[in-house]
Amino acid sequence: MNKKSETQQSKFNWLPLIILMITQIGTTGDNAVLSIATKSIIETFSVTMNEIQLANMMYPMIAGSFMITSGMLGISFGFKNVFRVGAILATIGELTLALTNNITIFIWVGRVLVGFGGSLMIPAVLGLIPEIYKSSKHRAIAFGSIGAASGIATIAPLLLGIIMDQVGYKLTFGIMAAYFFIILLGSYFIPNTDRVQTKLKLDVQGIVMAAVGLFTFLIGLSKISKWGLITPADPPFTIFGISPALPLVVLGIVILIALVFVEKKIEEKNGFALLPQSFIKNRQVRNGLYGSAFIFLIMGAYNVVVIPYVQIMEGFDATKTSLLTMAFGVTLFLFSFFIPKFAQNIKSKTILRLGYLVVALSIVPLLLAIGDGSTNISLFSIGILIMGAGEGLVSSRCNVVVANAVNERDAKQSGGIQATSRNVGQAFGAALIGTILLFSVTMMTNNIVDKKVSELSAETVQVIAEQEQHQYVNDQQYNEFLEANNIMGEDKVKMEEINDIVRVKSTKVALGAIGIISLIFLLGTRGIKE
Repeated sequence: MNKKSETQQSKFNWLPLIILMITQIGTTGDNAVLSIATKSIIETFSVTMNEIQLANMMYPMIAGSFMITSGMLGISFGFKNVFRVGAILATIGELTLALTNNITIFIWVGRVLVGFGGSLMIPAVLGLIPEIYKSSKHRAIAFGSIGAASGIATIAPLLLGIIMDQVGYKLTFGIMAAYFFIILLGSYFIPNTDRVQTKLKLDVQGIVMAAVGLFTFLIGLSKISKWGLITPADPPFTIFGISPALPLVVLGIVILIALVFVEKKIEEKNGFALLPQSFIKNRQVRNGLYGSAFIFLIMGAYNVVVIPYVQIMEGFDATKTSLLTMAFGVTLFLFSFFIPKFAQNIKSKTILRLGYLVVALSIVPLLLAIGDGSTNISLFSIGILIMGAGEGLVSSRCNVVVANAVNERDAKQSGGIQATSRNVGQAFGAALIGTILLFSVTMMTNNIVDKKVSELSAETVQVIAEQEQHQYVNDQQYNEFLEANNIMGEDKVKMEEINDIVRVKSTKVALGAIGIISLIFLLGTRGIKE
């Protein structure tokens, strides 16, 4: 009997892992589908990059704000049950995206529902792994496979991109709705796992503080470019005469700091909390969470810099964009999936450091590929391949670093914390790099016009000076802006040339920022012991 049990434990159960991988592919792929639909959404809804940035951020903002809660819900009610509710919400959200003709409903209903769905499913995915796979070897393979699934997710949209080019983005989101419904059916093959025997008191105070703090911080950060840093640009309201963006960022940080102290008291009182102290005090856990955040921070930055650049400046359609993104996904998958199998003797600290360095180095060919008049797509693609490899290296070890550093119960709950770090990272990456990109557009436009003031009419110079901010838009939208402000003739030609220069230079600035951020993450590996 014991021998039979040992034999069963030694066999790796692939079926539930396949369902979990398909789920990771779907949640990550949803963001990839949205990114390749950028051009179609801009044209359909006549929106600017501010709305695209918000649409890209909404899923990770909602998911990141509530995933910590989902970790506790999984412990209390069973991760399989939480997983199923998430699949239902994601299905409804994708249907909303497919059917609506209103950008407000698209962002604030469709993207929010998908975000809530993801906030339940992904912590369940990460929480189920420690329950299903007990040995450290099996866990390493399972976590590496989940990381590899993020790479596959960037490959999967190729077919959807082709469909999008032929019949539009609506059918694509309809297919995503069917995909999540299939995942719901597939949950039947996930084994039932034991719940905690002691009934856990739901930490309502912590849930509210975590959600409000994270959402306030991220929405404030994302709106700096639109509302202004200090001087109001186009905010819905002001706070003591200044833009509300920075005060919202500060308020979010204050709430999150207060959350740490509140959760400490709750854990001392109840023995269990939304945010266990082991995740705060354990340096290795923090370093592993940095890695989780980094992977999706780069993905968020990629969505707001690389994709708009190739679609707006190089005229890429959804299919070409998908092929470029596939290059990113191929190397991410290969390194994330095979490193746990063939580099088991290399320390996790070394792998993570190498990953951060590789991502930073990938920026070099990207910058060299972007010229003033054209882009060397071959060199640009090499940069994307290298970036994916760096992401794969980090993805291969960051999750297992966290799970191995805490006790069994906290390892299960770590799914919510890890998933939160991912989505906060993605939202932060989209917000920070998007803000740098849009600020660069405004500053460079004003600086170049000031230098060329003698070549432009006084009326044109005044129109440009009166703009609180300038947008990163396609040629048609910029022409509409010029015509609406009666900038015609020679002035129009010169402003179009200036706009081309600005878009190229601002893209380079944003890419450079990604490289610097990657190097900064090297500092977050010193606490890893394995």
